[in-house]
Amino acid sequence: MFSTFCKLLFVYVVLTLLFSDFALLKEPGAELFRQQAAGVKSGYNKFVGYVDNTVIPKVDTFFDENGDKNLAGNIIDKL
Repeated sequence: MFSTFCKLLFVYVVLTLLFSDFALLKEPGAELFRQQAAGVKSGYNKFVGYVDNTVIPKVDTFFDENGDKNLAGNIIDKL
């Protein structure tokens, strides 16, 4: 189990470094931080979009029309 994890971690690091642009690391500046911030913001927006468009509507289907029960009560009733 541990050896498999180490192998996967190694492959992840190698593939991450393979497609990284190290030219900006020689002369760090504001552009590097702008690119990193844009990447983080893009990932955050994708996550928020997934939750808003997929997870929340799926959870809403578990609730009754009257809304008296909680999510766990509705799931137990469906089982």
